[in-house]
Amino acid sequence: MVTGISFSIPAEQSIDNTGKVITTAIDYLQNVSFTGSTGGTFKSTTLSEYFHEVITFLQIKENNASTNPQLANNLSSSYDADDKLLSGSITLPITIDFDEDGHPVITATQYLI
Repeated sequence: MVTGISFSIPAEQSIDNTGKVITTAIDYLQNVSFTGSTGGTFKSTTLSEYFHEVITFLQIKENNASTNPQLANNLSSSYDADDKLLSGSITLPITIDFDEDGHPVITATQYLI
């Protein structure tokens, strides 16, 4: 079984002083309490930036045969400079089981190592 997710978040691009193109998610969510990672893999401080960082991280993992031996392409994203939007889709394999009380337990199936 799979689940599909589409996303579109505001973002901006800039060029740093070394000529690198930087794409940054804009913090557009109001009244959302978010605390970023403290010492983990992800460093972003707003929920929008964190989401963008995780998406980019997963795309890098998907493009590496050693971390994606099945060569699955479950995530795509692109930046539209005219509309200033980062958009994409995620298709995740999932399993659905039921606990002892009959409540559904939905779990993403690992495909990246």
